[in-house]
Amino acid sequence: MVFADRRPLHKKRGVVHMRRIGKRVGRFALCAALIIVTCCSSAALALTTGVVNSQSGLRLRSGPDTSSDTITVIGHGTTVEVICAYNGWCNVSVNGQTGYMAQEYLNLSSPECAMTGTVNVTAVNLRAAPGTSSNILKLLYQGEQVTILGIEGKWSRVAYNSLTGFIYTEYLSILSQGGGTYQSAAAQTSAAPLAAAPQDVSQPAGTMYITGYGVNFRAEPNTSCAVYEVLPFGTAVTPVEVLDSWTKVSYNGRTGYIYSQYLGAAPDTLASKIIAKAAEYLGTPYVYGGSTPSGFDCSGFTKYVFSFFDYNLNRTAHGQISDGRSITQSELRPGDLVFFSEGRTGYATHVGIYTGNGEFIHSSNRGVVYNNLTDCYYADYYMCAVRVLP
Repeated sequence: MVFADRRPLHKKRGVVHMRRIGKRVGRFALCAALIIVTCCSSAALALTTGVVNSQSGLRLRSGPDTSSDTITVIGHGTTVEVICAYNGWCNVSVNGQTGYMAQEYLNLSSPECAMTGTVNVTAVNLRAAPGTSSNILKLLYQGEQVTILGIEGKWSRVAYNSLTGFIYTEYLSILSQGGGTYQSAAAQTSAAPLAAAPQDVSQPAGTMYITGYGVNFRAEPNTSCAVYEVLPFGTAVTPVEVLDSWTKVSYNGRTGYIYSQYLGAAPDTLASKIIAKAAEYLGTPYVYGGSTPSGFDCSGFTKYVFSFFDYNLNRTAHGQISDGRSITQSELRPGDLVFFSEGRTGYATHVGIYTGNGEFIHSSNRGVVYNNLTDCYYADYYMCAVRVLP
């Protein structure tokens, strides 16, 4: 007899083949990250009920995939309590046992398996995908509610108004249908401790920071409106209101708008500090042979900035190539040095500090400015790059 969930029962010499208990615990932690299954009764947590719809029975598994161990087989027509559902699997409770069942073989009493979550920190990013590198769709504030549709790893897939995105589960308090609140299991489940939460929360007291390099501070929330000024990396602003992909902020006595994906927590890496230091000298005039804030040439600027972090670079652009290890353009990351050869002779005549997103900061004939590696002049004369930082 073959039981439902798309994989036949594994047997080895007539005995059900059991995998390691540790694998069970690890997979169970996926749902434990969303709610405290072990600390509350399954009845209190149940989102809905489901009825097994498989004549041959349905496997109750230790994890949400067909490679997990079979705990037992539940007969056709049996009613189970559904705790949460995601990625085609339901976490269920039946006959005093908790495990996972393939959702396609359950007739659910409610078509939507979802629960409500409330933001439990000052502010948190709603992102397009699970991960802190994905685009920010909106900034949600403490007390705002979302509908939790499922989880992927340690992230909750949620709906907020017309938006669907992801929030790190630790930053949500889960509400039961009866109105009770359950904390995330991150602080209470010792069997499968979760990794530390990513820095995806806005700073206390409403402070946020520019995470792009030369970001437009605009009069209105669209790219065709007037630019008040260009804010350098690391600039602190005060958020006022979030409008989808734009955030209304207050800066230097003026209120305007910044594209939300360029706002985040305070930078604290060495590369970020170097770039922030370099940005302090935006607008400083170009002076041939200059190496002070009264005027820089290209290599004088890079040498001066890195000196604040105990790096003693060579004085010339070409000499600074030997201050780090060679990397390809595709390997560039913030803090690397980029070099240009105007005559394409293999001798570096210009240098700048890469800031990310194809941009770099340097002392040009217009003074200290940002440019992009795709700009015609710099694309034509790009020579090489080196990494000075560890």
